Amino acid sequence: MVLPVVVPLAIAWLFYQSIFKRATWLLLAGILIDFDHLLANPIVDPNRCSVGYHLLHQYWLIPVYGPGRTHQKF
Repeated sequence: MVLPVVVPLAIAWLFYQSIFKRATWLLLAGILIDFDHLLANPIVDPNRCSVGYHLLHQYWLIPVYGPGRTHQKF
């Protein structure tokens, strides 16, 4: 469980040093979206599309995630 924290820290340090803290928090927040995979049964199914199946991968959430993707203020 170290790798999902170390990699975003390294990316933020290497590419976003001037805004290191903010970049780190944003990259780590992106990992939260995939925590809902732990609630699925089975956790991994190569023949299943995660859109519409996992809690945070729902079509109705697209308008919620969309503005965050286009927000340019850093």
